Amino acid sequence: MIVRLARHLLILLTMLAASFYLPEFYWQLFYKKPIATRITHSIIQDDFLITRTDTQGTTTYWTTQGQSLTRREYIQNNPFLFYSQLQRWGIAPDSVKGYPMRDFSNRIHTMSLRFDPRETAIAQIPLYPLLESAGEYITLSFPDDFFRIRQRLEFISPVDRSIVDSLTIRFSDALDAAGFQYPAQSIYGNPTTHKIFDEGYYVVDQAGRLWHLKKVDGKPFIQLIELPAGCQVQSLQVIEHPIRQIRAALLTRERDYYFILWDDYRPVRLPLDRAPGRPGTVSIYLDPFGCQLLHNRENSTTCYLLDRDYRLLKSHTETWTPRHETLAGRVYGALFPYSCQIRSADDRYIHLTLRLNGWPALIGIAVALLATLLARRYYPALRRSPIAELGWVAVGGLYGFIALLLIPPDPED
Repeated sequence: MIVRLARHLLILLTMLAASFYLPEFYWQLFYKKPIATRITHSIIQDDFLITRTDTQGTTTYWTTQGQSLTRREYIQNNPFLFYSQLQRWGIAPDSVKGYPMRDFSNRIHTMSLRFDPRETAIAQIPLYPLLESAGEYITLSFPDDFFRIRQRLEFISPVDRSIVDSLTIRFSDALDAAGFQYPAQSIYGNPTTHKIFDEGYYVVDQAGRLWHLKKVDGKPFIQLIELPAGCQVQSLQVIEHPIRQIRAALLTRERDYYFILWDDYRPVRLPLDRAPGRPGTVSIYLDPFGCQLLHNRENSTTCYLLDRDYRLLKSHTETWTPRHETLAGRVYGALFPYSCQIRSADDRYIHLTLRLNGWPALIGIAVALLATLLARRYYPALRRSPIAELGWVAVGGLYGFIALLLIPPDPED
């Protein structure tokens, strides 16, 4: 009895291990990764330029008209992106479309950042340093206390874990007077001193409303941000950049992207496609003429060109066949009924994820059952196993078939 139990346990562990390694090995053998694609808009050509990098690391540059460019030509057609390189070559333009470039500084006149919702989908220790946003010195420094928001906003000393009453009362009373509803659902910030100024935190209260909280001369600054009706924040990234045009970028649960503008906290919905599936990543680039958004998704990348009021001017999309819709992907769906992974595409955590491959897996299970019955005729060790052990194959398909071949019954059992 113990021998049988141990064998069935080994079969289960073999199937589990196979579900981790076989699918990944299959993709490495039979799937050719799509060419990495990046799109930018050239203010010089008034056209989108496409960068393609193959699996060998070779990069080519193209216009949407199919014209091939050298790397040098690509750089020359993107003067705001590569102004320092053009200076190095001694060919930096004096002006671009009437905009003077003599005193141009990438740091002051342009902004580039990447918004990945997975970066904010991480566990946080619910203690946050509230930096002084209007300090006497240009360098930022961490405070001697941390705050948390439960049934009130509390400042805590990390030395003896005591409540700092003066700050707690001051900030809690200000939140109460503003109409904040406790506790906070989520808190977003950028708690680092490696920046030139601090804009505090953006807090979603229990009612789903978005608030801006920061410390100015030791006093609370609180601003309610009026989002459109029904808008629920899923992810938010604080933007603290000297260009001071955008305060934050956020993604809602309805898959809409918004900018929170600097001057009046006005939310502006971005014209990004609300397609099903994972939201993907958004690269944001601001220059003196407007804004470019590069939206990377599982099977497409789209560059949106916006004017200075963030209205859509034009866009260009490059697509490729999703992995599971290729021939290798369809064979994969029939071959493996499921796969186990320790990483998720939706966040940065390491955890066990079971992914089912749906109805096509029934084909693979049927083939595996037939192969098992044939193996019982020609493989003496399998003849000794009860017919009920076909249940392993019915559950695991190829995994069960391999496990039964590797772990036959004990001849003396």
